[in-house]
Amino acid sequence: MTNDLVLDVELIGNIAATEVGTFDLQIAKGEDSKKTLEPFAGGPLVLRGNAFDVGTHHTWEGLVHVMNDLTLPASHALSIAPGTRVLLAPGVGLTVSGSLQCSGTEELPIAWASLDPNGVWAGIVHRGSSMTVAYTSITQVETGVSQEGGGPLRLERVMINAAIRALRLNHPDSVTTVADAIFESGGSGIDVSNDSIATFERVTVSAKENAFLGTGAQVTILDSIIEGDQVGVDITGEIDISGSVVRGASDVGIQVKGSVRVNHTLFVDCSTAVHGETGSFEGDHLTMVGPLGFLIDDSVDAVNVSSSILATDTVATGNV
Repeated sequence: MTNDLVLDVELIGNIAATEVGTFDLQIAKGEDSKKTLEPFAGGPLVLRGNAFDVGTHHTWEGLVHVMNDLTLPASHALSIAPGTRVLLAPGVGLTVSGSLQCSGTEELPIAWASLDPNGVWAGIVHRGSSMTVAYTSITQVETGVSQEGGGPLRLERVMINAAIRALRLNHPDSVTTVADAIFESGGSGIDVSNDSIATFERVTVSAKENAFLGTGAQVTILDSIIEGDQVGVDITGEIDISGSVVRGASDVGIQVKGSVRVNHTLFVDCSTAVHGETGSFEGDHLTMVGPLGFLIDDSVDAVNVSSSILATDTVATGNV
């Protein structure tokens, strides 16, 4: 028997079906607009044990339940079809030693979430030849994506909502490109360390602790919004920021611990916009609104600022 279930409410989150069945789900927006979501035929694909022991090319589609940790071998490729929902048991994660192609579309995005509405899964670890994630949401997760080795990582039109850390890049000379993405975290936002190279363009990072942190990295941030409740950017290395907004940091907007260059960027509601500890800072066309513009320690080599507006209670303190 087939029943029609019509909802005139806002639909939030993912709920795993406990029984296999056939249904039509209609979502109403106002009086006239309705969209019917096609059901997953045949129920979920449930993965237990070694899910990659047959063949070297694998495809997930529809509804997928992952019940234990999985590792994609180095010589294998995994493709996630548009519209797929991957639900993982709490504490469970996927390690990619081969290649992962997880590309949804605007009409059919891919979603990763926890099987338990009250639990979190571990995340995706990239150690393989390549990994591309697009039009995808990753939620109810400890650390969304970790780069621990292998080839390039590309994230585009991705939303990650994590309990501990949204993105972790920790491999020498690994190259990561992120565009048009949203990262939210109950801990730190993005950790870039160990000589990683990363470019972020048109991203929004909101974190309860530091939005960006790390050591020994080369990071470029373009046209982005950086919101760390404690610190906006605290990375030791070579940092370039352009056309961005740094806001809401209760401690420091940007912590200078290397070579930091910032231009055409707005600092707003940061207790201190820029704190120089070591290295050098170059700023051009900056706008600062808040209590303190610059706090410069004696160990800083150089600070050069030009064509900027500092609407702060105190322009600068320290070695200036």
